[in-house]
Amino acid sequence: ARLASPSAYGVGYVSLQLLSNLVLFFAKEGFRKVALRSSAEDDLGLQSSANLGWMGTASAAVLALPLATHWLRSDPSSALGYQGAVLLVAFASVLEGLAEPFVVLTLAAQRFERRALGEAGAILAR
Repeated sequence: ARLASPSAYGVGYVSLQLLSNLVLFFAKEGFRKVALRSSAEDDLGLQSSANLGWMGTASAAVLALPLATHWLRSDPSSALGYQGAVLLVAFASVLEGLAEPFVVLTLAAQRFERRALGEAGAILAR
């Protein structure tokens, strides 16, 4: 942060984080809440929860393209490598969205210790 200019730091910390959060918001919040409301006591309930999780993944993939296009059109001229960073963040958001069906299944089956281990692994991988 000390070596970056304030504008470059703002682009990386605010703009790109906003892109990632917007892509993942619909995948996580909208579909996860609906999936967890369904009865997960039988195999059919778990399957419907998993299907809703995959819908969240699909929505992340569909939203990433128009949002990345918008971010690329609002290219700040002073930021070096901005286009590559936007594409990388959009791709990483879609990859993170791929975990959503598994998170929904884990939460629906009430296996909270697995979720804690998965979150710890994700933090260490970053």
